[in-house]
Amino acid sequence: MKTLVLIVSILLGGCALSIIPQADFNKALAPDGGVIVFGSITYIIDGEVQLPYGAFRPAIPAPHVDLLRIEDGKPFQSHGVASADGSFSWRMQPGHYVISGIGQGQFIDDYRITWPRLAFKVSAGDAPMYLGDLQLIGKRYAEPYTLSTGSTGVSKGIRYEFSVIEALSSKRLPSGRPAETSLIVQRPNMLIGEQLIDRLGISPEQVIAEIFGP
Repeated sequence: MKTLVLIVSILLGGCALSIIPQADFNKALAPDGGVIVFGSITYIIDGEVQLPYGAFRPAIPAPHVDLLRIEDGKPFQSHGVASADGSFSWRMQPGHYVISGIGQGQFIDDYRITWPRLAFKVSAGDAPMYLGDLQLIGKRYAEPYTLSTGSTGVSKGIRYEFSVIEALSSKRLPSGRPAETSLIVQRPNMLIGEQLIDRLGISPEQVIAEIFGP
């Protein structure tokens, strides 16, 4: 049943998602309020930083972030990436998370990235947790193609690579609030999509070990 719910929620692009609440560094969390996690997400297309984000093209909308918690397969989504500088500050429960999507729009949108093979861990504790500064490094392409029917055309889009920069400074935290670092990790061989969901239904512990190590 859990596997079915996961597949349906992903295919419907958001149904049954829990929205990740934004966090305020200056306010204490309740005992069950989770952990503050923070960082930033920035598109860099053909060498140009795409900030600030905007609601209308040619600007890029501030990306939504889709997540799966490995322990129970629960899907989440954040709308809390700041338009001005790409920063985010979320309140999350401890666990291991896979990023299943970044961006707004449909699957064919150039700025919508599905299953980027990125993951992170949120450890229990009182200190804010820094995930790093995620760079979405894209390069536009236009490639001719020929179909079996003889028809020709040009395929256009953006290919992405990912970089996680560690740039934590005291300026990013209020006074007296030291942070721990748990950077987003890249796993090129990580299972994605239905293969990942099927494995979660068998052994979440094995998936955690494969991504994060024993």
